[in-house]
Amino acid sequence: MLKAQNLVKHYPVVTGLRSLFSGDRDSVVHAVDGVDLEVAPGEVLGLAGESGCGKSTTGKMLVGLESPTSGSISLGGEDLRELHQRDRKAFYRKVQMVFQDPYGSINPSHDVYTVVSRPLIYQGIRNQDEIRERVLRAMRRVGLTPPEIYLGKHPHLLSGGQRQRLCIARAIILKPNFLVADEPISMLDVSIKWEIIRLLRDLVDGEKLSMIYITHDLASVPTICQRLAIMYIGRIVETGPTLDILRKPAHPYSRALVSAVPSPVPGKKREAVNIKGSVHSAINLPKGCRFADRCPIAEQVCIDVDPKLRPVEGRMVACHKPFEAAASASAEGVPA
Repeated sequence: MLKAQNLVKHYPVVTGLRSLFSGDRDSVVHAVDGVDLEVAPGEVLGLAGESGCGKSTTGKMLVGLESPTSGSISLGGEDLRELHQRDRKAFYRKVQMVFQDPYGSINPSHDVYTVVSRPLIYQGIRNQDEIRERVLRAMRRVGLTPPEIYLGKHPHLLSGGQRQRLCIARAIILKPNFLVADEPISMLDVSIKWEIIRLLRDLVDGEKLSMIYITHDLASVPTICQRLAIMYIGRIVETGPTLDILRKPAHPYSRALVSAVPSPVPGKKREAVNIKGSVHSAINLPKGCRFADRCPIAEQVCIDVDPKLRPVEGRMVACHKPFEAAASASAEGVPA
């Protein structure tokens, strides 16, 4: 099981030459602010929210690409903070990431064989027969078949979908236990998106992976995620079973996100939920609820008191008035 507790990532704000050279940082960007996550073996947790909410930063911390300001990350009971350098190398073998941009996340000067085999070489594997066999196996697993015709090609000769499959092959070649998929379909054509989602779902089922699926589009979530966490300005505001949240969101922000999902029923539209204003600054945060200045049901307690996650009807919600804004929400078109 992967577990993150009170995960925090703050970035110092440089306001001038004096602060740049003196190291004085009075202000910080609260990119991630006290996130708790658990992902069981074979489970997919969706992490959703608007751009800038901190979901990608959270994913990068979970795989070691960003160092948390504070908090803990453990996999299988091993705390990342307590691992020595040699043990960290073994930890990183167990966690991998698929990035949003299949174009920018691949070195254009490398051919396909080099891209997929590089993680094996970084981990100290030198037997060329073993490397080739594992490369071919990973490429077959992601649907790049026959793999031999791709090995000498460079990324510019591949389609967007093929590049993303290549990125997934690179991610699974070390046989990780945990995968972060950071908006893996957002830059792909509609016809290709569902193929990649089915591939990821198949990998989770077949390889017994745990996964965090990061997205701003809730339409793809029911197909792949058992549980869903909604994030807003660095914090999780609601988490629970995916279909429960999509059918009856408890947090007003969750309801706004769900209302933007197109209804699959011809001629029917979901009830629009318009939230006022823009996202609050992640530097100068309010003392109360971070969503209060945009919330249609906010009261004085929301402005004065920062709500904490608490159990409500089988899920965790950070709201003083859960379900009140969602009382009339419709669940039409949500898969059963």
